[in-house]
Amino acid sequence: MNKVFLLGRLGKDPRFSAHTGSTSVCNFTVATENYTKDGNKTVWVDVAVWGEQATACSQYLKKGSQVFVEATLQEPNVFTKQDGQTVASLRVNAKSVKFLGSKSDQASEDTDFQPPY
Repeated sequence: MNKVFLLGRLGKDPRFSAHTGSTSVCNFTVATENYTKDGNKTVWVDVAVWGEQATACSQYLKKGSQVFVEATLQEPNVFTKQDGQTVASLRVNAKSVKFLGSKSDQASEDTDFQPPY
């Protein structure tokens, strides 16, 4: 079984692409907390949402919005930064995205999230 559940906030505004003759896609990055024996740390996950749900995400979500995502895990995206450090980012395909909180709640929240890349 390949199923992932994420609860977190968007690090940037979503990017929407509508393709002629095919399905639209919305991409965004979600900041989640990972608790380890050394303390907690932010983990960034790249999310792709397809079809009608992609349109809704692009209209109603923005940087700092809180979401609950049910998804399937893809191969990690591995790349080398300019300083030579190898980085891997997690990528998922969303099956469903739940918007948490109201729009006014999201506007008043501290939204200074920045993905590490």
